[in-house]
Amino acid sequence: MRKRHRAFSRGSLHFLFPENHRVLAFVRRYEEETLLVVANLSRFAQPFALDLSEFAGMTPVELFGGTHFPRVAAPPTP
Repeated sequence: MRKRHRAFSRGSLHFLFPENHRVLAFVRRYEEETLLVVANLSRFAQPFALDLSEFAGMTPVELFGGTHFPRVAAPPTP
């Protein structure tokens, strides 16, 4: 996976901070590639929320199976 996606080992690293401390989340960017990495550090399923507003309009794709997630929505305006 690292050989196919150079952003795993190069470029910028930006940590996200979900309220659930059992979830590690960060964004890696290199050239035109952006990777969102989310890891459950617990042995149990964990709920969490991430602020992905900077990615509004993008569609996340799971790297191993190619499953498309719902498009990231813009945050509601107050």
